Amino acid sequence: MVRNKLAGAAFCVAYVLSQSVCFADEVKSSTVQSSTPAGSASTSVHSKTDATGASTAVKHTNADATGVHSHSYKAQAGPGGAKVSATHSAVQANGDGSVTAARQHESHAVGDAGSTHHKSASSTTLGTDGSTSTVKHSATSTNP
Repeated sequence: MVRNKLAGAAFCVAYVLSQSVCFADEVKSSTVQSSTPAGSASTSVHSKTDATGASTAVKHTNADATGVHSHSYKAQAGPGGAKVSATHSAVQANGDGSVTAARQHESHAVGDAGSTHHKSASSTTLGTDGSTSTVKHSATSTNP
């Protein structure tokens, strides 16, 4: 009888410890950068896992004579659902001397309440005379 209780207690302790190891927080990051006289580029990846879910983000940035371009992607999942998103940003000089900054974003989410799709875009141009022009668009759809 004592052996059974000891074995049961050992099993219980092993089970509890294994659960804490399974749900241990984990964060991983990695970045690669390169640079030449013609431009530079970098890519980074960041992942996180804990008891509430997991997420991964990737960002790539490229800068050269045409401007700076950035792409980022993110995915996350947890007990309440999942979401993925993508964003593209760019800043570039125009032939007339003006500068344009543009951003496009799209995301999809699925959860207990249904799904959502969001899409947005914006662009701002700074003219040579200091004037600005901005255009924005945004749309969201939800399905229960």
